[in-house]
Amino acid sequence: MRVSSRFIGRWIVSLLLSLPFSVGVCAPPQTVQIVFKGCVNEPSTYAVQSPVRLSAVLELAAVQDCAYWHGASWLKAGNQPEQLKLKTALLEEVNLLIEAAESETLQRHLRILHDQIEAMPVTGRTVPSDLDMFRVETRPLKNRLVVEDSVFWLPKRPTQLYFLGFEQGAMDYFSTQTVSDYWEKNALKPDYEKGWVYVVQANGKIEKHKVGYWTHEQAYVAPGGWIVAPLKESLFDATDDRISRDGFYRQLTQWLATQVIQP
Repeated sequence: MRVSSRFIGRWIVSLLLSLPFSVGVCAPPQTVQIVFKGCVNEPSTYAVQSPVRLSAVLELAAVQDCAYWHGASWLKAGNQPEQLKLKTALLEEVNLLIEAAESETLQRHLRILHDQIEAMPVTGRTVPSDLDMFRVETRPLKNRLVVEDSVFWLPKRPTQLYFLGFEQGAMDYFSTQTVSDYWEKNALKPDYEKGWVYVVQANGKIEKHKVGYWTHEQAYVAPGGWIVAPLKESLFDATDDRISRDGFYRQLTQWLATQVIQP
C-alpha cells in the first residue's frame, strides 16, 4: 500500500510535538543524609542532593583543629554486609587454627584473638579512608561521589599503636620510632615468625615490612595504626591446607583496616 507524503509529514509533526512532553520529565533528585561526628563544633546532620562530590561534603562540617585527618573514617551502611561476611569467615578460620594448634599456650592465645575479633564492630568504613581536604581537592581520583547516607568520623589524634602477636597489645606512639624499633621493644609471643610484619595504617592502608637488626628499611606507622606479627607457617600446614597463611593475614588486615579510632 502506498503511503502519501502528506500522511508522513503529519506523522512527523505529531512526533515532534510529543517530544517535549516525553523527554522533559526528569526523576526527582535523590537526597542523602550526611552526619559529622568527632572533632566538629557539634554532631551535625545535613541533607544534600546526590550525587555530590566528597570535597563539597567535607566543606559542610565545621571541623576543629583537633581533627586527625589521617585517621578519619567514612562510614557507609552499604559496606556492612561484605564486612560482616569477612568477619564471619575470619572467625571460622581462627576456630580451625585453634583445632590445629598443639600447645595449650597457642590455643589460649588464639581464643583471645577470636574474642578480640568478635568484639570488634562491623563499621561500614570505606578503606582506605583518605579524607584529607588538600588531597581530596587536588587529586580527582580521591574526590569520589557520595551517593548514599554517610557518617564521617573525625577523631582526635590517638597516642598509641596496637599490636597482634606481641606480648604487649598497645604501646605509646613516638614519632621518631620506626616499625623495627617497636618490633625490637615489644617481644613476640611464642609461635610467631621473626623478620617481617604487617602494618595497618590509621587510614586503612595495608603494608608489609621487614624488621630486625639486619634490615635498613625505614618504615613508619602513624598513631592509631596496627603492627601484626605472622604466625609460623607450621600451624597453617597443620590445618591440612584448609587455610593459607597469606589468605588468613589478608583477611585479618582487611578487617583491622575497617576499624575506627575510638574517642
